[in-house]
Amino acid sequence: MGYSAAVAVTACAWGLSSALQGSRRQRPGVCTLRPDPAGSPGASLRVLTLNLAHGRGDRLVQRLAGRGRTQSRLAPIAAMLRRQEPHVAAFQEADAEAFWSGRFNHVDYLARATDSAGYTQMRHVEGMGLAYGTALLASCALREERGGTFQPSPPTFAKGWISAVLPWSAVPAGAVRVVSVHLDFSRTKCRRAQVRELVSELRAEALPLVVMGDFNSDLNREAVLNDLMSELSLHTFAPHQPDLWTHPATQRRLDWILASQGLHFVRHEVLAETVSDHRAVMAELIPGSSARSGRAV
Repeated sequence: MGYSAAVAVTACAWGLSSALQGSRRQRPGVCTLRPDPAGSPGASLRVLTLNLAHGRGDRLVQRLAGRGRTQSRLAPIAAMLRRQEPHVAAFQEADAEAFWSGRFNHVDYLARATDSAGYTQMRHVEGMGLAYGTALLASCALREERGGTFQPSPPTFAKGWISAVLPWSAVPAGAVRVVSVHLDFSRTKCRRAQVRELVSELRAEALPLVVMGDFNSDLNREAVLNDLMSELSLHTFAPHQPDLWTHPATQRRLDWILASQGLHFVRHEVLAETVSDHRAVMAELIPGSSARSGRAV
């Protein structure tokens, strides 16, 4: 490719990524499917995070797929959720009526397939037949939802976060704020800027935090995650354990569950099912200093 052609392609990608930027800040609402949910956490809170990869399974390249084929790739995710029974699941690359993945809402499909209480969803990319972003799906009522799209990061497409309050009677505050986040994949500088935005949104939060998602970052190559954990007083399970990678193509740990210091890991597992080009991460948390030491499964 010649210099002029490269410039033209870059400019086109820059303009397209900017044009498809979703709302910077939003109260996206909660879709309630069961008005009287019975799935509230008890002594422990089970959480799960997964990059849904637009419903393409473990394929690395996005291709056009109809509704039937996409649902056949989402069905194993629904089965996994039914087996694991998380109180809340955090999703990234979650499509909502996108032309390339069947033109239906993947989060709504998973919520109904798992008899979930409801979900909330943020569209960080929207336009020209595309709509996708982050989401939270829960077995009990979500409230006080809010989300945001990070500052534009051309030529890559927009990323962002969504959060909501989840009732949990075991903690003194009676609830926690759970967050699903997706950071840029291409540049450390961009991820640092996005972490600063996220910190500015969550620093004043009075409730305990559980921050989950695809951070496109590990603790061995850059300080992005350390910065986030330091600023918000978060910790994670076995941060330097080498066999907990979540992205098979690179064998790196890109997907993380971070929790406030007062919450303790009693279970942490990178699930073996191949349902995406990322592995799902499942954890169980309990409050208080009397917690047992966490263990990998």
